[in-house]
Amino acid sequence: MAETDTNLLVTKRGQLKGQLTRFKTYLDNFNTSKSIIELTKRLEKIELIWGEFDACQLQIETISNDETQMEHRTAFEDSYFDNVARAEQYIANSRPQNSSNETTSSNSTILNHSNALNNVKLPTLKLIEFNGAYTEFTQFIDSFNALVHNNPTLSNIQRFFYLKSCLKGEPLQVISSLEVTDGNYNIALDLLRERYENKRVIVNNHVKRIVEAPSLHKQNANGLRRLLDEFLTNTRALKNLGEQTENWGSILIYLISSKLDSATKKAWELSLSTNEVPDIKDLTKFLTQRCQVLESVESNNQQTNSNSKFSHKPSNDKYQPKTYVHLAANRPQCQICSEQHFIYNCNKLKGLPVKSRLAEIRKLKLCINCLRSNHVKQECLSSGCKICSRKHNTLLHFNEVSNSFVNNSEIRNNPTEQEGSQNIVNAENSLALCSAGLSFNHNYDTVLLSTAIVHVYDRNNTPVKCRALLDTGSMSNFISRELFVKLNLPSQDTNTSVYGINSARAVAAARTQAKIKSIHTSFNASLDFFVLPDISGKIPVRNIPRPAVQIPNNIKLADPEFDISRKIDILIGAQIYHDLMWVGQIRVGKNQPVLQKSKLGWIISGPLKFNTATAPTQTCLLAINRVDIQNQLEKFWELEETEVKRKTLTKEENLCERHFIETHKRDETGRFTVSLPLKQEYTRLGDTKQVAIKRFLTLERKFSRDNNLKRTYSEFMSQYVEMGHMTKINEDHLSGNNTVYYLPHHPVEKQSSVTTKLRVVFNASQPSTSGKSLNDMLLVGPNIQDDLFAILIRFSRHTYVIKADIAKMYRQINVEDSQRDLQRIVWREDPNQELAHYRLNTVTYGTASASFLATRCLRQISLENEAMYPAASRAISNSFYMDDLLTGSDKIDELKTLKDDLQQLLRTYGFELRQWMSNEQSVINSESSARSPQYYISDDKTAKTLGVLKLQRVLGYVVRFIKNLSSKESRSSGPLTNSEMNEATVLLIKMVQAVEFAEDILTLKRNGSVARSTINQPFLESLVQGVHKQFATKVQVEGPGSTNSPRWAIGHREGRQCAPLVLEDGANRSGLSWC
Repeated sequence: MAETDTNLLVTKRGQLKGQLTRFKTYLDNFNTSKSIIELTKRLEKIELIWGEFDACQLQIETISNDETQMEHRTAFEDSYFDNVARAEQYIANSRPQNSSNETTSSNSTILNHSNALNNVKLPTLKLIEFNGAYTEFTQFIDSFNALVHNNPTLSNIQRFFYLKSCLKGEPLQVISSLEVTDGNYNIALDLLRERYENKRVIVNNHVKRIVEAPSLHKQNANGLRRLLDEFLTNTRALKNLGEQTENWGSILIYLISSKLDSATKKAWELSLSTNEVPDIKDLTKFLTQRCQVLESVESNNQQTNSNSKFSHKPSNDKYQPKTYVHLAANRPQCQICSEQHFIYNCNKLKGLPVKSRLAEIRKLKLCINCLRSNHVKQECLSSGCKICSRKHNTLLHFNEVSNSFVNNSEIRNNPTEQEGSQNIVNAENSLALCSAGLSFNHNYDTVLLSTAIVHVYDRNNTPVKCRALLDTGSMSNFISRELFVKLNLPSQDTNTSVYGINSARAVAAARTQAKIKSIHTSFNASLDFFVLPDISGKIPVRNIPRPAVQIPNNIKLADPEFDISRKIDILIGAQIYHDLMWVGQIRVGKNQPVLQKSKLGWIISGPLKFNTATAPTQTCLLAINRVDIQNQLEKFWELEETEVKRKTLTKEENLCERHFIETHKRDETGRFTVSLPLKQEYTRLGDTKQVAIKRFLTLERKFSRDNNLKRTYSEFMSQYVEMGHMTKINEDHLSGNNTVYYLPHHPVEKQSSVTTKLRVVFNASQPSTSGKSLNDMLLVGPNIQDDLFAILIRFSRHTYVIKADIAKMYRQINVEDSQRDLQRIVWREDPNQELAHYRLNTVTYGTASASFLATRCLRQISLENEAMYPAASRAISNSFYMDDLLTGSDKIDELKTLKDDLQQLLRTYGFELRQWMSNEQSVINSESSARSPQYYISDDKTAKTLGVLKLQRVLGYVVRFIKNLSSKESRSSGPLTNSEMNEATVLLIKMVQAVEFAEDILTLKRNGSVARSTINQPFLESLVQGVHKQFATKVQVEGPGSTNSPRWAIGHREGRQCAPLVLEDGANRSGLSWC
């Protein structure tokens, strides 16, 4: 069929060429005696064949890939225009040059003007392409109507071909089902108008572009001009759409002024002479004038520095000193006393206690680091405290020993440290009467990295521009969390370690898939990305003068703003790097980067050397580590805060939280009934019954080889049925319209468990025949409990402690009846029986949302009982790690009350606390604990909880943390070693000795000995020699390689018994008593 069409089109093209050939023959034989009227008529006729030929040739080129087709077009065009020009020339020469007739003269003038215009070579108009952006449809359809639709020389089928050539992506798909016929052209236009001429969506997009226009952080002509253009473009477009934008003045002024840099915002406020609400025209006029001023100033600066700043000529002098003197008309005004001086010179502020100073600074909403406005501490670039180097002003320094502040006299006696070293960045408000600075011209070397601007498609398949770093040294691709959230892409949880230079480690907690597309070519790819908080620092490190880079004309850069220091949104690794490269490379000169041709545009990278005028600066990468250390210190001290800070939830986590709030309820027994948080894109699951049956038959074969496993497994399942946690399904209910999912199950044995040696785990990650599992359909939910380390730190503060866990925590929470078919299993106690089908009625271990639902129920208990049981509610919220409770108090009576309240409160909701442990006998002997086993941690028992040993292990990690801060080259990670555990044990013993024997140790240090009547005399004198012995209770330590030598438990002068803790690390054991 295609070959027949081609033959017909070629035949038609030949006929058109024949007409042109006959016209050429006529012109070759033409002479002035022949009729000009005949020539004019022939010319009119021949002008019509151009449109027919163009449409015919376009169809041939669309069908055929033969390169020779272009030669046919070129030959026809040359012949056509040559002969038409000859004919018009004959007609022009035949007209009289002078005529008394005014009309003829006028017509001749118009004709001559037309001929003059025809002699001007205008560029070819290119049809605008449309890729589906709503805001670009009006521009596209107007230009298409003007150039194609309203062209009378074109047929509808020609117009249809032109229309399809202009469409890309989704718009092309809209009309792809239509055949290219004369009648379908108008239908195609109507379909496009129905799809994209959506006024509401177009208006929303224009408003969105105004609202999401990037804010300016510094005074810059280009940035301000872009903001103004974006504002004017979208407001005028809205007005053309019928919106009364002139009535939006106050809203638009607020939106735009909030995005201005501080200097421009201040200038705008100063330009307002009255308190009346300004008009939007006033702001537009101000911004236009501001742009002109900034562009003029920056242009003059570039012209002034063009011969020195960007000169590549060698200079005989290494340094060329230049002195700048700055004079200011105003002195700064202190916000504290209103006098004219900087706030850090204010005697009124210095006379206040430091707490009052800090309160005043926070009241004025100033940065606590540089004491300036318009930014917060995290964004401040000034240096920190000169005493402790932390991120606060020296005037706000606390003495860490006495919690007092630095003496004012110390600060006054060192004005250089107070004023000069505080490195103020915001120069706008930092005006002195006179200051002089010395700068030097010196070479600046840098290396440009490969960056590109690409489109990344969001969840709705809308392209979003972002900045990519191309890295051949990366095995994976990465995306910043900020862009990931903006794109709203689906993700999968992961726990992937990412290692960089010097084995620096980061952890990616999520991965996603996204489509990228070049902004210059049709290249696109779907890539997997790991999500990280940040990809890198800003690239380049500092702005680079554009004239310093010699870029050839007429090339399209992959990153047109490669010279501006900006953040990186995605990193593209070696996976597709070489697929992006094309043949073509330009080396522009010595000390200049290389331009490499790629599918993303021309990539610029490599070394760059240029002159710059600035103060000598030393840059050290250690600053990055210092920021990291600062973050680690802040996190460490946050653990000491009493108030628990909750993390910000992601969109999916918020959805899960709202689902719980809207669906949870309590039954008549007080227990929670919850609904499984299914995803919005939930689809029908495929079949898993056959897989579940196959796995169970495999399990039965295992039972036949292990009778003990079969017995314990059967007991577990029988208990499940007896407690009502699973229900057998009658055969007449096995089939139905409900979506069902069968869970394969298997045993997990834990011989060290006190209560449950064997646990049955249900596999909700088993893919069904549709490829999806139940866990794929479930929202995971946030982790709403504190980190284990934080819980242990708080636990270690208390003098008296208790530990317990909730019995069968998950199984105390019912699942909505309509969703229990998603938790089906197969089971039989004897292979001779028929396979039975069961529904699990409670939250099931192994489902993705189980942990969230269980811990969220605990949080709900805490929220509902804050008023009646404040202490118990706090303990439930902050002292549970999954189902384990770790809490305490410094008073025995308070701890007893807390324990009783916890039992009573949780029992109301169907949760039973068990396995009580405490270091105080009277606490666990209370009547409320009678129904549950209790364990007193005495001198002959060992307490182990959460798989992590208490004080020694916590102290071991603290000691390691301090060592890691002091030595970046030999940092430790992973579980504590035996030597670290021993070091922590010795340190803990000495700390207790320092408290218990404070008077004796002080006497020993002063006099060199203690009285022989002192009970501690036998070992105190050896203590100063580094030997640590404990008194009172002897604990025998056993293990491989042990000498069975005695270890002395730490006693207490009031005779209270001690609780020994055994530290286990592989085959080694060490003993310590905890009082």
